[in-house]
Amino acid sequence: MHELMHSVTRVNLRALVRSLAPALIVALLLCGSTMVGKIPVPGTPVPITLQTFVLMTAALTLGWRRATAGTVLYLGLGAAGLPVFSGGGSTLSLIGPSGGFLFGFVPSVMLTAVLAGAANRAITSLRTKHDMNPALAGAARFIACFMACAFGFLVVGYGFGTAFQATVTGMPLGATAASTLVFVPGDLLKITVASLLALPVLASAESTEAAR
Repeated sequence: MHELMHSVTRVNLRALVRSLAPALIVALLLCGSTMVGKIPVPGTPVPITLQTFVLMTAALTLGWRRATAGTVLYLGLGAAGLPVFSGGGSTLSLIGPSGGFLFGFVPSVMLTAVLAGAANRAITSLRTKHDMNPALAGAARFIACFMACAFGFLVVGYGFGTAFQATVTGMPLGATAASTLVFVPGDLLKITVASLLALPVLASAESTEAAR
């Protein structure tokens, strides 16, 4: 009986570690991305960082639950006072000019993951039913990932960030929105790279599912 309980405990512990590990990794990568440095942008108090690249990649490869959990954990660490935000910021960053972009991480990640996941399942179904060419399926996945990221981060994320920043700084909404346009080229590059990195992960997941 004692050995049985010990075995069950070990299995439960392993399952717990497997379920928590992705979120912890996302949070740690987000913390690490702020340490790499930031690029100041003239005309806006919000710098360029690698955080959104980490979030895009997580959203496309981990699914919405794990990616969102990691994002919430990261924001929670900063809210608790740990210097995990850009420039060593913590709690006050959440109510500063960049606070809207930080809060916007959550819906951005969630929507990107949900949209990309739904599109990938549809592509997998088409491949199964109609024997879609692998190259065509890969191109379709890339477009789906790119569009999901573009909506989640360029539309939703920018929307949260711009509205919050305009409220905090007192700048007109139009002027604030215009100042964020400087981030678009860099974010488009991040979206492209994240979408490319996601392709082998998604293809591997499809192969694993087909083998079951």
